[in-house]
Amino acid sequence: MRSITVTINLSIVLNDQEAKSVADISLYNAWVGRTQYQFSVPPKYALLEPTDVITVTKDNAAYLMRITSTKLVRELNRPRRTEWCQCMCDW
Repeated sequence: MRSITVTINLSIVLNDQEAKSVADISLYNAWVGRTQYQFSVPPKYALLEPTDVITVTKDNAAYLMRITSTKLVRELNRPRRTEWCQCMCDW
């Protein structure tokens, strides 16, 4: 099994339970952020913003994702603009 060490320096005093909570949340966020996706959506989704949570369905499976960045682009082969999203899974 591979081991990874993560160090977090905080300028605050925490008791053992608070420190464990910070560590658990940090490790969980790193774990869910390990898989990222990029895709384009039609203009009707132009109001999507980073931190929005969406559900993407593929092959009868639903994936909960959090948008991390968006960009409005104009595709050369299409007369309309599309929203480009980068997401990470939020299991």
